[in-house]
Amino acid sequence: MRAEHGCDSYSRWDDFDAIEYVERNYGNGISPADRQIIEFVISEMEGLGVGRTSLLTVADVGSGPNLYPALIASSYLADGGVIDLIDAAPLNRTYMRRLLDGRDERGLELWQEYEEYIRSLGVAADFHRVVELSNVIRGDIHAIASNSYDAALSFFVGESIGDSLMDFRKATESLIGSVKRGGIFVAAHIIGSDGYYAGTGTRFPATNLTIEQVRDTYDRYGSCRYHVVAAGDDVVARKGRLGMMVAVGRKVAG
Repeated sequence: MRAEHGCDSYSRWDDFDAIEYVERNYGNGISPADRQIIEFVISEMEGLGVGRTSLLTVADVGSGPNLYPALIASSYLADGGVIDLIDAAPLNRTYMRRLLDGRDERGLELWQEYEEYIRSLGVAADFHRVVELSNVIRGDIHAIASNSYDAALSFFVGESIGDSLMDFRKATESLIGSVKRGGIFVAAHIIGSDGYYAGTGTRFPATNLTIEQVRDTYDRYGSCRYHVVAAGDDVVARKGRLGMMVAVGRKVAG
């Protein structure tokens, strides 16, 4: 099977099983790692002075079937604003459409827990605003319009679509390029990944990133702050991973 990733051994994006991925990664309650990520992103958004209902245009690039970035963004989005949920995998887009249309009762129950947790941190996450203001769009991180968004979020994408550092840096360049000068970017990445799956018999690529490589990549675009979610304490790294890292910044160059 020839894959879009340029390697015969990788699965196609058409084979990405959104339901299996959601249930395994998000369906058993909010993990300690995701709690850390959510808390850090909210803290940094506040620290950067992003006001409630201040953003007109937000992109979740490579949104996958993960709704919590959009839930975080919902409280910063202006009335009449828009969240573009951009993804290349057909089943991810189908999952999001069913969820936002109210046709996925299991998904509604699952993501309500995340909404309530984000609200407990003092941020007015609102699933109904996500429904009202979101567009589910076919696209990928390499084909986003430049200087289009007040904020762009991308969770576990740049390192998960290719297997070289060049792939990661090209994806990051495109992500940051979509943000208006002075806008906000939020990105989470897996550190030390050797690949992943989403459904039985699938295999998707990963760039095996180090903490230093992530810092070096993002520092060229703005003043960034980082948080590393390392294995240990109550955080258990998934097989084939060393941890996670979040970058939040305001674009000043690129």
